[in-house]
Amino acid sequence: IQTKQDLNQSNLFKNKDSADLCIKIEYWIEHPEEKKRRAEISKARMKVVWASMSENDKKQRETSFEIKEYRLSVTIDKHDFETKLRNAEKQLQKGNKVKATVRFKGRQLAHTELGEEVLNRFKEGLNEVSVVEMPPKFEFKAMYMILAPKK
Repeated sequence: IQTKQDLNQSNLFKNKDSADLCIKIEYWIEHPEEKKRRAEISKARMKVVWASMSENDKKQRETSFEIKEYRLSVTIDKHDFETKLRNAEKQLQKGNKVKATVRFKGRQLAHTELGEEVLNRFKEGLNEVSVVEMPPKFEFKAMYMILAPKK
């Protein structure tokens, strides 16, 4: 039995002595027309926002870049390190920023200076194509730094 359009009743079980027991479940179905209408409204709002922006703000929104993360470890092998260095250099040449992260596990937390040495080697390897935007910073069980491309 359905009393309203927005309520759905499902029979759980029937008891011979008492009336039927049921649970009311509310559901809402979004029709494709409503989705289109909401999408058009949000597009119109964005156009208004974009039109009211100054030229400087528009340029800031247009310049897009990604931050590519490279996870290193304290015990990284020479070949693996060089591979990550080459890939990071390619990303910097494309104009993306690079975030180098060293994660510490177990007893490595007692020797965070080794992780800092790995990050400094990474920074020196990319010295020609990058500028340090954020120096190595220790946070929780990881140390990271952010490199930006040279202009």
